[in-house]
Amino acid sequence: MNKQNNKKNVKTGSKFIPETNIVGKLYEELVENYGYNPSQIKLDQTVTIRKMDDHKIDMIINNEKTNSLETIIEIKSSLHLLGDYDIGYFSELFAESHAKYAMLYNGFEKICFKKVLGHEIIEVNDIPSHKNNKTKKPTDIKLKFWKIFEHLRGTVPSSNYLEILSSLLYLKYFDEKNEPDKFFEGLTDDPLTNEKMMYAKFKNENLKSYNFLDSFKEIKPRFLSLLLFEMQNFTIKDLDPEEIAYHFFKAQENFSKISESSSLPKNVLKFMYLFLTHRDHDEKMENLNLLSVYGSNRTCFDLIDFSADHMNLTGKKLRDYCEQKITIIDDTHSKISSLNILLKIKGIHPKLLEEPMTNGLKNKFQLILATPPLSMSDSSVRNFLKHARENKDIDDAYESDLLEKLFQQLEPNGLLSIIVSPSFLFSNRFHKKREFLIENMTIRGIIRLPRNTLSTTAMRPVVLFLENSIPSQKYDVFISNLDFMLTRDRQINSKILHDVFNKFIEFQTAEKIPAQNDSSFYVSSSQLTDGDWRFDWNKIQWSLQKFDTSKYIQFVKSGVLFDGGELIAGKDIRELHHTHGVEIPRILISDIEDLGKIKSKLNRKTYVKNTNKSNLSFVQENDILLSIKGTIGKSAIVTKHHSGAHVGSQFVIIRPKSHKDVENIFNNLNSEIVQEQLKKLTTGNFIPFIRRKDLEKIHFLPLDDHKINKIKKLRKEIDEFTQRLEKSEQELKELLKGKNES
Repeated sequence: MNKQNNKKNVKTGSKFIPETNIVGKLYEELVENYGYNPSQIKLDQTVTIRKMDDHKIDMIINNEKTNSLETIIEIKSSLHLLGDYDIGYFSELFAESHAKYAMLYNGFEKICFKKVLGHEIIEVNDIPSHKNNKTKKPTDIKLKFWKIFEHLRGTVPSSNYLEILSSLLYLKYFDEKNEPDKFFEGLTDDPLTNEKMMYAKFKNENLKSYNFLDSFKEIKPRFLSLLLFEMQNFTIKDLDPEEIAYHFFKAQENFSKISESSSLPKNVLKFMYLFLTHRDHDEKMENLNLLSVYGSNRTCFDLIDFSADHMNLTGKKLRDYCEQKITIIDDTHSKISSLNILLKIKGIHPKLLEEPMTNGLKNKFQLILATPPLSMSDSSVRNFLKHARENKDIDDAYESDLLEKLFQQLEPNGLLSIIVSPSFLFSNRFHKKREFLIENMTIRGIIRLPRNTLSTTAMRPVVLFLENSIPSQKYDVFISNLDFMLTRDRQINSKILHDVFNKFIEFQTAEKIPAQNDSSFYVSSSQLTDGDWRFDWNKIQWSLQKFDTSKYIQFVKSGVLFDGGELIAGKDIRELHHTHGVEIPRILISDIEDLGKIKSKLNRKTYVKNTNKSNLSFVQENDILLSIKGTIGKSAIVTKHHSGAHVGSQFVIIRPKSHKDVENIFNNLNSEIVQEQLKKLTTGNFIPFIRRKDLEKIHFLPLDDHKINKIKKLRKEIDEFTQRLEKSEQELKELLKGKNES
């Protein structure tokens, strides 16, 4: 036991320390650092455990005055990691003992517990100390928030979690700031006393406007006391406000599942912010009007960071700027919002309008940044719009919604950057808004963000950059498709945004992009109509023409829309016994190999009465097969060898009008652009499938002759190589066969 070796501790990288050495180390620490009398500390003591057998404890501490058991300590070797099993077993043992405190220790890590309200066990930073110079263990904010939510789970509705946590934070913040922890230090084991003390201390005129105590009205005194004890060791003044905010927002995502832009990446938000402030070379920021922010707490919190960085503001200058220049529209239901408390902890006090639906918002702003939620299903938005209509804040001539309210709050020549859903570009529901924008606003840019930008939703958000000025008869609009960039980079990183932003800002002054590509280009405003703003995100062109529903697949060639091939649905038929029908080979999805080849030997046969029936789906040479059921998007060109075979409902047959279009259509079907469209058209809960009528919406793009010739050459080389490989394999089989026979 006492023999030392060089084996490393798996957690800390330190050398192995035997359990007996750790006991001696902790004994000295309890005497020297904690101020305990050596007579209080006992080793290897048998302790009475209720409902369990008596248990030998490594170390106990008795109360100096009463000599009753106060603390039990279990010690492990340095190689023993303190896992969930150890914590769970020790907590159960501690609960049944007469001790008030407990500690698990392995020489490096201490996990301490305390009993409150009789028998409730909470984790604390440390056991009591009789000296003030003891080093404090740093608070694990994430763990603290997690434990509070664990208490709330199943006790109160999940919609109340954040409101309760915000209120606890505010209560703790106020107590530390005004009378350092007098309330929390004075908590007792009597729940009713704690409740009365809380209401007596915090229900005063200065705090009445926040009404944060309302969060605790439905909570029973005992449960409320447990939450207060959890906050007892949480010291806000010693913690980084940014870290508190980060873990609060992560808790918001994990526990409340709020679909808001708390998950909006900072680099995207910075992109939106820089558009608003890119003109500051002509005018100092101090002269700008208020910046109004609609949206999530996280967006507002990050925005202040950007403002501070962008203008090099710190300390009092930053506080003054926030109070004078920034207005935050917070539509939370509770009077005390998480944003308010997080900003107070940070020492920032911007103008916070907590109830936009009741104040009318007559203010005008030069810069507005707005983020989700913009959904009409959001209750706060519905309440806001209802009040706006009642007070005639929204012109009845336009569709009454939050977006138009923003337009009305924007000063002449003011700028607005706003996140909208992708359906804004084409849905009939937004027809009036698009019409309003075209006639009344100058559209500076439309940028489509990647599908994973908002972690709480699969929506591909779109950013609109607008200026409140009467638009010219004809001007250019910047377009960027960062969603397309995702297919190559898998994430929207800062470099991509930086490059696009530089192009965007250059476009605002030069009104042209020196090097257009598939992610950054511009179009004429004359191509924007009040109909669909549906354009091809993957090519430097704008396509506002709706595709007419037709029985023909359609694609663009040389800028002209034309019918490329007839669509024929594959049909399942009732099969006959092989003795009563004609044998027809059948192509299955599994028969299609990589690169669009059909296996030379088909194992499945179909037996039918009459092969001349027109309603049967038999393939011809140069037909193109496309799988639309089960495995989606596999395609193949039918050769002469498979002509006359039958396909079922897993396929559609595309029959090109011209043989020269076969290769073009087939290559398009296998392109990333069309495969992505097929994924979007897929439906079905158990077996994925695509409706035939939806296939007619597919947009094919032209391939230039050079690319077509290159593809043909590569396919030919692959075919020749495959033939040589098959020939070599056959020769090898023959040679092996001959050897075995000999």
